[in-house]
Amino acid sequence: MQKHIIFILQSDVVGVRAMKKILISFLCIILLGLSGCSTQSSQKNVQVRIPTLKNNEIYLVKHHELITYDMQQKRDTYFSVRKDQYSYYSFGGDSSLYTAGDAEELGFAVFDITEKEVKEIKKMPDNEDLLPLAYDVQEDQYFFVNGKTSDVSEYKKTGLMDENVIVQYDGSTWRELKNTKIENHNILTGVFFDGFLYYVVVDTLNADNQLDLYRINIRGNDLHPHIVRTNLYSDILLSYNGALLLEEKEEIVKYGEHNFPCLTSEDCWIIESRGLFLSLTNNGTLRIYDIVSGAVLATLPDFLTYRMKNDKLIIYCDGVVKEY
Repeated sequence: MQKHIIFILQSDVVGVRAMKKILISFLCIILLGLSGCSTQSSQKNVQVRIPTLKNNEIYLVKHHELITYDMQQKRDTYFSVRKDQYSYYSFGGDSSLYTAGDAEELGFAVFDITEKEVKEIKKMPDNEDLLPLAYDVQEDQYFFVNGKTSDVSEYKKTGLMDENVIVQYDGSTWRELKNTKIENHNILTGVFFDGFLYYVVVDTLNADNQLDLYRINIRGNDLHPHIVRTNLYSDILLSYNGALLLEEKEEIVKYGEHNFPCLTSEDCWIIESRGLFLSLTNNGTLRIYDIVSGAVLATLPDFLTYRMKNDKLIIYCDGVVKEY
């Protein structure tokens, strides 16, 4: 998930390619609010409101917004207003962990969101943010990007943290990967496979906002990041069957002999356990592809979100729920 919307909007030196890809992703943030059970966080001016479930309803996260969804009527039943400014950020795939916070006021927390419960796992200090980076399915461990600032008022002006560092969480212990600590750079997107964490870094001092790819051997003794590739086309970073998928040309990623559409890093997903590539169009239609054959398996309008349940992919749309 991209970071620091204030920086992207205020900068007038962002390269055309990098600005297009990063800006589109940030503009999809939906701010949270409205009535329901509310939990006041310790962060100043930041409040989490958790709606109360009614009959047949479950919790979902749609476009960074916590909603309720009526499984009988097949529609979302909770609509927020722009008040609390809490946005939810997902690891995707099998993970039920989300981070949530206010991009302007800061004040972030980690939540475990299942069908029937929203549980707070960790609360961050007032001067930090915390965003998902990658999820290791085999070891059930998570990697976050932790941004820190010593001056919140200055952060509000520039959108830049003093430093960013990757944090590892195994379900009980939080560990900062100190060798990943960087200044004047943002860590944007990441994937994990075969023991390696890959992630994209943007140089915020570079006039073109240069994007570079790094990797770390998490299961080895050397936790130093190594550069893999420089001058990426965009921050889109996916993986399947031990291979990296990058955007090589306009809104296209390739696996094998097949090209798949991917508008931004927040509009396409790979469900490796099911061999599926999911792609969201500009009009809110979800297309599901077989990633090996390239065949279109389904086209679903009015897409809301998806969730993995018992190794099955559940697609939630306005008016229909599909299982794959």
